[in-house]
Amino acid sequence: MAVAVHQTQSRSKKTPNKSVRNQPEAGLNRMWNAIRLAMIVIMLGHWVQGVASEVPIAGLAPQQRPAGAPVITSYEKNGAWYRQALHGISEPYPASLRFLEDQGPWHTPFNVPGMTGPYDIRGWHQPSPALPSN
Repeated sequence: MAVAVHQTQSRSKKTPNKSVRNQPEAGLNRMWNAIRLAMIVIMLGHWVQGVASEVPIAGLAPQQRPAGAPVITSYEKNGAWYRQALHGISEPYPASLRFLEDQGPWHTPFNVPGMTGPYDIRGWHQPSPALPSN
């Protein structure tokens, strides 16, 4: 039978509380940390101002497009694009999908895979069927 032996410290020795003993040093450390943080914020502010002057920022004048901003002049939706957009939908396609004719190059959650599991009603995350080999 094993007996556990516990060692106990005598409570007669009292060690000074480190937080009380080093309180002036801790205050100085906090002050220097605050000064360092303030200097970093000031330097980042100057850096951001330099970058902002070089790159057009959207939203400053929302009524006009920034000069030199890229412009999409044409967007071709070929058969592969329509196959991707109509993935998991069987024919005849409902009339509500006519919006795809007006779909441009902007993001739409309709033609990219979404959630997995029971929410994947269009089968985006299912393995594609194997092609028959000849």
